Amino acid sequence: MKRLLALLTVGMLVSSLSYAAEDMHGFYLGGAMGWVNTDLNIDPRRLFDETRTEVQLDEKDSGWKLMAGYRLGRYLAAEFAYTDLGQTEANSKAVDLNVRNSVSGLSLSGIALLPLTEDFSLTGRLGLYRWDRDANTLVSGLGQLSSVVADDNGTDMVMGVGLNWHLFSRFALRAEWEHFSDLSDQGYDFYSAALLYHFD
Repeated sequence: MKRLLALLTVGMLVSSLSYAAEDMHGFYLGGAMGWVNTDLNIDPRRLFDETRTEVQLDEKDSGWKLMAGYRLGRYLAAEFAYTDLGQTEANSKAVDLNVRNSVSGLSLSGIALLPLTEDFSLTGRLGLYRWDRDANTLVSGLGQLSSVVADDNGTDMVMGVGLNWHLFSRFALRAEWEHFSDLSDQGYDFYSAALLYHFD
């Protein structure tokens, strides 16, 4: 049964390639918007006194991306992008403390495409993300307000999968999930919808 399923899968992939649309070669530009889900990968109580329990984490925010790429043919593309992954926040009313983190940066990715029909193709992404993180800590108490700002940066991997839809002429839509890993021990999942314009 497994062998039959494997043969059927290969047959479907091979047949789908024969229905691929005309190649989109050359440069393209695009923009994407969506939402970001963050895995802080920490015990929130470590941010504050262990005896405090009134800690709230906000790990979701909106995100956006601007991209420029080059389509190398039917199956490959290279893409450069600026991605803003929004802001995470941790609050403790017990100690009047607020911690905010915002992350943005530049990425360079290789994209593999698998045509399914004349208008649809699957995409796979693998690349590097050069990120900058701004952390702002606000502490209020005894009538005073203190603020501590810390910056951090690094380079980590980005990967993703998506679906391209060739709308008409030079325009296409892309729905995509991207995962940004190990950004100061934080993982980011970016779910987005993008509009692309191909010059050739």
